[in-house]
Amino acid sequence: LAEGVDLGEALRRLVRFFGSCPARLDVQVEGDPFAITRSAKHHLLRIAQEALGNAARHAAASCIRIRLEY
Repeated sequence: LAEGVDLGEALRRLVRFFGSCPARLDVQVEGDPFAITRSAKHHLLRIAQEALGNAARHAAASCIRIRLEY
């Protein structure tokens, strides 16, 4: 999911993975991407995954937006 891509693209791929979610999903990336450790990217993606799941399951959200600022 995240190999060989920056965090912004990895988040976009994560959102596509959630394609069956009834909410409209959006990823906004601002600033110039820079390298982060593999571990940090992994943890940030897991946090985003959990947040997406919680918003979809418990909040009955109609729109979920992830905003990444470098």
